[in-house]
Amino acid sequence: MRNYSPCFGFLFCLTLLSYRCDPSFGDLLVGTAFEGGVLRLDELTGAAVPGGIPPGNAGLSLTSGVTVGPDGNIYVSSRGTGEVLFFDGDSGSPLPSPHLGGRPGLFATLATGATPNSTPGPLRFGPDGHLYVSDFGGNQVRKFDSATGQEMAAAATVFAGPPAGLTFGANGDLYVGDFGSASVLRVSGGVPSMFIPPQSGGLLTPSSLLFLPDGDLLVVDLFGNQILQFDENGQNPSQFAYIPPEIPNPLPPGANFPSNNPSDIAFDSNGNLVLAVLGLTNPPDNRGALLRYDLEGNLLETVLDMQTPLGSTARIDPADFLFGDYDRNGLIEPADYDKWRADFGESMTNWDGADGNGNGIVDAGDYVIWRKAMGSGALMAGGGVAVPEPAATVLVVISIACALGLLRRRE
Repeated sequence: MRNYSPCFGFLFCLTLLSYRCDPSFGDLLVGTAFEGGVLRLDELTGAAVPGGIPPGNAGLSLTSGVTVGPDGNIYVSSRGTGEVLFFDGDSGSPLPSPHLGGRPGLFATLATGATPNSTPGPLRFGPDGHLYVSDFGGNQVRKFDSATGQEMAAAATVFAGPPAGLTFGANGDLYVGDFGSASVLRVSGGVPSMFIPPQSGGLLTPSSLLFLPDGDLLVVDLFGNQILQFDENGQNPSQFAYIPPEIPNPLPPGANFPSNNPSDIAFDSNGNLVLAVLGLTNPPDNRGALLRYDLEGNLLETVLDMQTPLGSTARIDPADFLFGDYDRNGLIEPADYDKWRADFGESMTNWDGADGNGNGIVDAGDYVIWRKAMGSGALMAGGGVAVPEPAATVLVVISIACALGLLRRRE
């Protein structure tokens, strides 16, 4: 599964070079699981930078998920209160609630009279621009309107246990880790189907999912103390990485599982991987960590090591990052649509090229982001410009070309 084609390797090297030549690296957001806060770190040095979210800000309690929206703001699951909160992507300050009479920072509420035990976990924005949230207590994935915070129809409801990791594939389908069956489900058109069978490759508890640029899927195994790698069909499992430090034998008193409890994984700007680790194996230390790996599963460095569990992570671009500016010239313009059309259907490192929603795929959601940016008046030169619609024939041709490319790679 790691036999990258020479063409892919060459293109990926060019991607890395382009990042290293660009001084505008993003920051890393890391949730402090029990303290109820979000650290903001320089992604190269691991040093704290302004714009983090202090514990308890806007009522944040037990951070169980963090992501960055297409608007550049920070969305956080507050498991202790059953809410999703949101904060300014630059300052980390609570944003005005979209709910009439809502308190600052409140984006959506999961725990209601109908579902009093609902608790939010990992969360991601989908290709449609809306927010998808794992509901631990309700055993479902819930969907919220990105503009209003109001709940929409459930994205998926058939799970044996709490749904955990969420990601979206090149086909736009939702992929969900199922704790109850130790499996990964694919949700297409609202209908779940088995993608990775139960306990495949020794999988115990899938807590985070991430597609690599070549289409392989990484699955973080919380209790299995490992990251597993599967091909684009959910088959041929192998161990991508085992998580240090070495597990003591026998376990110390109070340790529940022989695991360092890796929790969440994301890309950094260089195309490497950062992994948040709860570190609950060795009480009373409970040292959390943020580890950096390359795409071959080699541990590069420990970015952060501290005496608090770290349970979720995401990358956030600098404040001057312009969503929808796919050719990176500081303008939102029709040329960015041309860039999106040229990249459509491609898998790539998150946020590269025309991947405006950071899901590693150039899809219809990235067109929506560009179109909204054009309509918001972000165009800096040339006045108003009619927004082009993607021609159906163009999308079909590009989709066929992508499919043929995949077939040739498999031959």
